[in-house]
Amino acid sequence: MTRTLAVSLLAAALLTSPTVQAADILEACSADIAQRCTDVEPGHGRIMACLYAHEDKVADSCDAAMADTADFIDLMFDRLHTMKTQCGDDIRTYCQSVEIGHGRILSCLARQQSSLSESCGALVSGMNLPSE
Repeated sequence: MTRTLAVSLLAAALLTSPTVQAADILEACSADIAQRCTDVEPGHGRIMACLYAHEDKVADSCDAAMADTADFIDLMFDRLHTMKTQCGDDIRTYCQSVEIGHGRILSCLARQQSSLSESCGALVSGMNLPSE
């Protein structure tokens, strides 16, 4: 349950982020993808793995986009840790019966906004989630 919750919170954090890194990589790395990864089936991070395998040969713009994405992922894991630390008790108290996935835990927290601990409430409020 804890691992599934962590993954769900990470996905929610990614979805509520204003930055979409995949488009940046596709744009910056399109020539490298065409040259080095044409036989790779897209999906499940396979293109990124291919680019990473050829990181010493990719264009500087592609390398920079991949580095930016790595920084973005680090930030998302930091946010996940903060969310788990600040909202874990509230999730267990108010959302234990909520099915994990599709943002349902975050929606539950938004509906419980007035009952949440101060630290969790501040995080949820900062996400500007609809309460219904």
